[in-house]
Amino acid sequence: MSQITKTMNFAHLVAPIDSTGVTKTTDELSFENYKHISFLIPIGNLAADATLTIEECTSAAGAGNAAMAFNYRVCGAAGGATEDTWGTLTAVASTGLTLANGSDDGKMFIVEIDDFELSAGFGWVRAILAGGAGATLCNIIGICSESRHSSAVMTSAIS
Repeated sequence: MSQITKTMNFAHLVAPIDSTGVTKTTDELSFENYKHISFLIPIGNLAADATLTIEECTSAAGAGNAAMAFNYRVCGAAGGATEDTWGTLTAVASTGLTLANGSDDGKMFIVEIDDFELSAGFGWVRAILAGGAGATLCNIIGICSESRHSSAVMTSAIS
């Protein structure tokens, strides 16, 4: 039997809460023990547009942070015919991705980052969600994969 928790590490970074008008910044996730990090962002309701950005950092404390370009996929809305269908990988500039009121409600986004995409001297990444003026219901889960070391219990990516 295969167990996903023996091959990947999951970090519950932002609980599913209302972040109306609040910017939520996740903990920094390290590439020291992983070659790939994803941010899974299930959306509940967006009463106003929100903005998702990704930053690369030079330390676990978020120092030397810089917005970076990234790639993402979006999955159809929960309860619909495409709720398990992911769209094509789409590139986004370092200015971030707008999560749109109305059209993105109930959808799920995943940001995909490989270690080689980081600038020299950067070893951590974090997600930042700037909630809009209306209810912004979502959460953020970090997924660390392609472990550099095998282990029965996956190594933490939060330093």
